[in-house]
Amino acid sequence: MIEVPGPPLELFRNTHPVPQARLVARWQPAPNDDLALRALAHPRFDPRRHAVISSQSAREHANESCSDPDQGVRVLEHKPERWRLETHSVCDTYLVLQMGFDPGWKVRVDHLEATPERADFAFSAVFLPAGTHRVEWRYAPRSVTYGAALSCATLLLLVGLLMAGRARSWTRSLKR
Repeated sequence: MIEVPGPPLELFRNTHPVPQARLVARWQPAPNDDLALRALAHPRFDPRRHAVISSQSAREHANESCSDPDQGVRVLEHKPERWRLETHSVCDTYLVLQMGFDPGWKVRVDHLEATPERADFAFSAVFLPAGTHRVEWRYAPRSVTYGAALSCATLLLLVGLLMAGRARSWTRSLKR
């Protein structure tokens, strides 16, 4: 047995983890980080049923009469760069994903572009009206697009320089 200095370590099992994808019918808009953190620290905040949406455009009023909607989230595909889900709810909700918010994530709801929002300070969310929806999240950061464009431009420049060098040597050989 190896002795480890310091206090004894304890391991806890979370028997009721928050699902990776969940619908919430009760949310609170928080236009800045301080308000979001305060709302998350409130004793009545339940991450399984509530969300704090950090956005200026967050809907102001959650559906109070729909505290526990008939809802469902079915994950159709989950890869590091893509989520495909199917949802159903009888009231307006936010779909909250337990993945870090990043502006590189693009979201489509029923094949139409939607606005991803930051939820619970660190996660991603999208507003869904009542009903059944197909939601797709794709990671497509601008840095990849810019990098690909810069690589193509560099390749074209190198090919152009190579061809210009060959054209010069060909014209020199003709003059001799």
